[in-house]
Amino acid sequence: MEFSPEGIIGYIVEYTRALPSAILQGDIFAITIALIVFFIAVIIINQLTSLLIRFLKRAILLIIVTLAFIQFFLTLSSRVSTEGWTADTIIFGAIGVIFGIIAVITALLIALGEFHAARKKPVHT
Repeated sequence: MEFSPEGIIGYIVEYTRALPSAILQGDIFAITIALIVFFIAVIIINQLTSLLIRFLKRAILLIIVTLAFIQFFLTLSSRVSTEGWTADTIIFGAIGVIFGIIAVITALLIALGEFHAARKKPVHT
């Protein structure tokens, strides 16, 4: 084995490729390495899961609110193209656009606030 970064990386890559077959053959060292990697992965996933779930809830809410606003806007434009600008379409359209913009901005601020809070919160081991 060559003691250069390329040689070490090549050895690690080849050992990683041979690891599953070594585990199936019952190699204790390979099983130990696999269990250590699995344990580290479980710890990392456990630490990140709560942060991810909190952020994903806010992000999904943002997507739902944005899609609802887009659907409202498409319905409004369809109604305007068929009926024209009537008093009802102007009033309900203006109110809907105002509430839609407020809802999207609120959902965006909540999602971004959760993202920044998750970045500042230390990960406990």
